[in-house]
Amino acid sequence: MPARLPPNQLKLSVIIPCRNNATTIGSQLEAIGTQRWVGGFEVIVVDNQSTDTSVAIASKYRNMITGLRIIAARERSGAGYARNAGVRASTGDAILFCDADDEVALGWLSAMGHALCEYDFVACRIKLDKLNEPRIVASRGGTQTDGLQRLPYPPYLPHAGAGTLGVKRWLHDAVGGFDESFRYVEDAHYCLRIQLAGHGLHFVPSASVNVRLRVSLCQIFRQARNYGLYSVRLYKASRALGTERLPHPWRPGMLAWRALLQSLPALRIARTRPSLIFQLGYRTGRLLGSVKHLTIAP
Repeated sequence: MPARLPPNQLKLSVIIPCRNNATTIGSQLEAIGTQRWVGGFEVIVVDNQSTDTSVAIASKYRNMITGLRIIAARERSGAGYARNAGVRASTGDAILFCDADDEVALGWLSAMGHALCEYDFVACRIKLDKLNEPRIVASRGGTQTDGLQRLPYPPYLPHAGAGTLGVKRWLHDAVGGFDESFRYVEDAHYCLRIQLAGHGLHFVPSASVNVRLRVSLCQIFRQARNYGLYSVRLYKASRALGTERLPHPWRPGMLAWRALLQSLPALRIARTRPSLIFQLGYRTGRLLGSVKHLTIAP
């Protein structure tokens, strides 16, 4: 394990996977351009098969962000693949991941940098109010607003969204980066592997990122279904890593379906519709995942 570096010697690399984010990448780079870090930092935008003007828009920020580079990762699509490619191209001692459709808040870089001087693996706070309507915010609850998310089964470890994570470069390399076969919940899988390797995940409440959620009901359902589908694979992967098996893994799912079915009449109410659509998509994905992976997850 390398020695800890003081702030003025810790160079940060900010990795931004980007695929057709022309409408939002500019806002994210504007926010990053206001950030400061005493040890210096670079920003790497990873073009992952974009067919819109994302690259052209990102290029306009080279004068605002001295260390901005744009690299291509176009062999296949996938956020995990793009993040790994960005890390390989980076030169920093520590890595910060953020998403092209979000906006980091004021002071994010400094708070995360100081946290990485003390810890090897960290995650910041999520804020939803700035970029989303109240009814959309209500559909996702208080995800990572006051603390880390946590797996609902053994080993009950915390995890965080990929766009909120910071990690020492040597640790990312030691676990082999993101598992690129996970198209969704790859961040939870990444967090699980790092913690099972003996490195805790630490919450940084002084750093925050404004996250943009899906808006249309079709997008909400599709994203939730994919979360559900891959969460079953995550549970199966956790078992393969040696974690404990629950005695009745089917019971939480049955109770969740019963509560959801009882709530379906509320689909007529516009403000509760996104939340119910998300839950319906997630539970549908869990069913599909259980069949695909021959595993019943809690």
